[in-house]
Amino acid sequence: MKPDTFEVSPWLKVQPSGPVWANDNEKKKLFAAELAKNPNPLEAANKIFWQPEDATWVVNNWLHDPVVLAAKKEFEQPATKLLDKDALACKLLKFSEEKDRTGQFYIVEAKERLAALRLYAELQGFIGNKVDISTNNYINGMTVKFVKPDHQQNDNKVIEGSAKTIDENPLPLNIKLVSAK
Repeated sequence: MKPDTFEVSPWLKVQPSGPVWANDNEKKKLFAAELAKNPNPLEAANKIFWQPEDATWVVNNWLHDPVVLAAKKEFEQPATKLLDKDALACKLLKFSEEKDRTGQFYIVEAKERLAALRLYAELQGFIGNKVDISTNNYINGMTVKFVKPDHQQNDNKVIEGSAKTIDENPLPLNIKLVSAK
């Protein structure tokens, strides 16, 4: 009897090429748009792909894809945009309510959360003085006058001080011995 043998050739192995949609540029652009909104790549992939296996495949294979990177640059907003009052208040609320991945624990300590909520309440005018954060810049005007200093005669200033003389013949000290043991 001949034992069962199998021959395996390396050129006959089929390399997994990924899912059917692995080279779909439209889905890559959608992923880039979600990635520009949400910095967490797994959450961005979960919004496009419902299956967790597909989302993890996208995170592992598309993060450095040239199509995704180019589309992400198109969707990113410039960082120089100034925040208005409502946008700042929204960011403060989001900061104070941020939790970890499990959703059980706050990421920020309670002290910072309370400070952010207090600042939010002041911005909205719920407590304290109402804060006016407007993007309107008004210049009320300012006058600058240049003044020349008075010319005074300050030729030589001498530091005056009293010289102390040291007596060369000090008085003799009278020392009395009280007890010696």
